[in-house]
Amino acid sequence: MTDAELTRALERGEIDNKDFHHASHLHVAWTYLSESASVQDAGWKMREDASALRDGSRESGKVS
Repeated sequence: MTDAELTRALERGEIDNKDFHHASHLHVAWTYLSESASVQDAGWKMREDASALRDGSRESGKVS
């Protein structure tokens, strides 16, 4: 799976928390940085997606 594929799968909620490790976070961060016009834009994207993922994970019972 490429970094972009991992990022899209994460955005779609297809990656379980137990399968998403530190290295995966780094790959996703790299994707956001390479796809964004600035570091600030990448940071906003990461925060928005992290919030959505956290909310979705709580609703599905993946995290407490």
